[in-house]
Amino acid sequence: KVDKPKTKETPSSKNETSLVQTISGVATKAEKLLLTTKSVVSSAMSDAMESTALLYESILPALRVLRALLLRAALFLARALATVASLMHQTCGYALAEFSVNSTGFVYTFFFTS
Repeated sequence: KVDKPKTKETPSSKNETSLVQTISGVATKAEKLLLTTKSVVSSAMSDAMESTALLYESILPALRVLRALLLRAALFLARALATVASLMHQTCGYALAEFSVNSTGFVYTFFFTS
C-alpha cells in the first residue's frame, strides 16, 4: 500500500478559491442583469414604436383637415392681396406687374411698378 502525499490546503489557496467563486457569481449575475436589461429595452422600444404609429394614425386626419384649412386661408389671403393691389393701381397709379400663387400654396410674389 502506497500512501499518497497529502496536499495541505493553505489559507491563501482557500482565499483564491473563494475569490474565484465570488467573481464567477458576480459574472453570472451581471450576465443575467444584461439579459434582463436587453429584454426590457427591447420591449420598451417595441411599445414606443407601436404607440408612435398609433399616434400618427390618430392625428393624420386632423393634419389633413388643418392643411386644407391653411390652403383655403392662403387662397383667401391671396385674393385679398390681389384686391389691395388692384385698389392701389386705381388710386395711387401703381401697376401690378406680377402676382403668382404657387400650386402648393404659400408662395406669393408681388412686383409693383409706378
